[in-house]
Amino acid sequence: MARQPIFDAELTVQGYELLFRSGADNRALVVDAEAATSGVILTAFTEIGLSRLVGDRPAWINISRRFLVEDYAMPLPAHQVVLEILEDVEADEEVLAAARRLRREGYSLALDDFVYSSAYDPLIELADIVKVEVLGRSTAELAQIAALIRRFPGTRLLAEKVETHEQLAACRDMGFDLFQGYVLCKPQMMSERSLAPASLGRLRMISEVLDPTVEFEELVEIVGRDLALSYKLLR
Repeated sequence: MARQPIFDAELTVQGYELLFRSGADNRALVVDAEAATSGVILTAFTEIGLSRLVGDRPAWINISRRFLVEDYAMPLPAHQVVLEILEDVEADEEVLAAARRLRREGYSLALDDFVYSSAYDPLIELADIVKVEVLGRSTAELAQIAALIRRFPGTRLLAEKVETHEQLAACRDMGFDLFQGYVLCKPQMMSERSLAPASLGRLRMISEVLDPTVEFEELVEIVGRDLALSYKLLR
């Protein structure tokens, strides 16, 4: 996986976005959004460790519609993460209900790669941060987007994919609060040797979890027999 810092206007690190990587060449080839998010979360929490990745700063993690509406994000510690709702998630009633639930639980929400539409107004009202891509947009376009978002009190603006000092200065002047991009820091690869659970144990676990009659004690017994699985679960 990789991490990329997020800075405030004084260039103090305010968090790290955790990024899925499909190999050692620092590129993301995402075929399945749920699998990518799951991979980032499992690597961060069960292998590398969140303290090593982000220290005392929050970890920014992309989540898909399914993670939102099916409540997959809930095991993550609310005080240590910012949940980035992906740009292809529509602001329908299910998504809005999930966003309200997460806010009640104390989670911070960000809208990733945001393109403004009035249909997203109810979701902007629930968001703490809106991420606006700078690359390929003129100063006038960015100023217009910033003015639209400022109509929502308490919502902060993050300029992402900032690649030049001129873009950084312009976004500061427009009142953006947070900044992310190559001009500040490129994504940094992070890796750790992995302990692989036994294949047979994983197959048994999948089989049991899919069985609606399974007892909790049976799952305990499967995990208890597998050192790697026990270690990851404890992490």
